[in-house]
Amino acid sequence: MGRDDYPGIYDWLAMGYRPADLYPGPITFLWSAAQPFRGGWRGVEERNDVEVHVLRCRHMTCLNDHLGELAERMRACVAAGAGREG
Repeated sequence: MGRDDYPGIYDWLAMGYRPADLYPGPITFLWSAAQPFRGGWRGVEERNDVEVHVLRCRHMTCLNDHLGELAERMRACVAAGAGREG
């Protein structure tokens, strides 16, 4: 197994992840368009106060080709969260 296998291993692990408990507060998800949701998170999305943002990228390209878009969405989400607390 080499470094090229890491994305596939990540996907394999993440697809089967099921949160043990539900977080009681609001949650913001940032999904890539190619992977709009994970099986284990679907129940969280249905049972919580959730905000979902879908970025126009694949998981790995969000971290390089679309980093500006990811950073702007994250900045907006943090600002909105700070506004809810204040």
